[in-house]
Amino acid sequence: QNIQVNDAGQIVFFIQDATIYGRNGEMIDVMDAYSASIPLLNPTAEGVSSEHMIIPDPADCNSYYIFTSASESGISGSQAFMYKLKVYYDAQGNVLNGSGLILVDPELDCIGESTHIGTLIGADYDGGQNNVHDESIAYAAINKSNGFFIFTKNNRFIYRLVVDNTGLFYENKIDLLDVFNPNYTSLINNHIPTTDGDPEELETIQLSNGNYRVAASIIAIIGNSASIVPTGSYNGVLVFDLDPQGNFINGTQKYARYTSSNNNDILVKGIELSPNGERLYVSHTKNGINQSSFDMFDLTVADPNTAKTIISSSDEY
Repeated sequence: QNIQVNDAGQIVFFIQDATIYGRNGEMIDVMDAYSASIPLLNPTAEGVSSEHMIIPDPADCNSYYIFTSASESGISGSQAFMYKLKVYYDAQGNVLNGSGLILVDPELDCIGESTHIGTLIGADYDGGQNNVHDESIAYAAINKSNGFFIFTKNNRFIYRLVVDNTGLFYENKIDLLDVFNPNYTSLINNHIPTTDGDPEELETIQLSNGNYRVAASIIAIIGNSASIVPTGSYNGVLVFDLDPQGNFINGTQKYARYTSSNNNDILVKGIELSPNGERLYVSHTKNGINQSSFDMFDLTVADPNTAKTIISSSDEY
């Protein structure tokens, strides 16, 4: 998402690369991300590192949270950042003075106007597992009674944040390794859910029973028959449910998957859940040049791979 509109359908602002513009194309501000060790990161780098999500501030109709990513030149992967933006217009639709990026509230250890997601989360933040630069970022959001739940995926962890009229806070995290097979609680050689440098994908919806359904792209190398799927190497989408407090509900996990020989021959490019959570839609590449497919999985059955429908495929052309 790189554009925000108001209730009347008017553009409030839009984002091009790292620059924020008003509805008439006037520049409002630039999202420069700084850190103590790296002078300047390039926010929302092109290609696999790009990700934007805009969330209105429930306490201020002129204020917005922007969740994004930044990539350091010459280093693969990206880092997760967030900003807070205020936008004011006069009666003629001109951007007023005072519009621009501000420090996040509640106050965090911000440098400039940027805040690293890891600063907000604290000690629970994985930081890209072995390399702080090797993060892979995805965001999703769900409305709640007085604000929003924000889900951010970084490699094998999904973190849940809350935006409400008191500010922005971190709640808890989900380890996809535990979701994939709760019998394992640490990384072991024969069970390694992981991702590579391709875009992360994350989707969340609220179910009619009040729980939340999460769908996350994940590569899995399974060498233990106790897992939820047969042994093998796969690229696919892990689906599972959380209770209203954000806790994983064991027994809800399902893996819509494609057999992969090298983790890069089949790549998930997009995922969506149906409004009732019963169907999963996946677009993905296939072996060969310019090969792709758009598929639907039935999540009401025990193994969604037994109920896959190919909606459209490059094989048809």
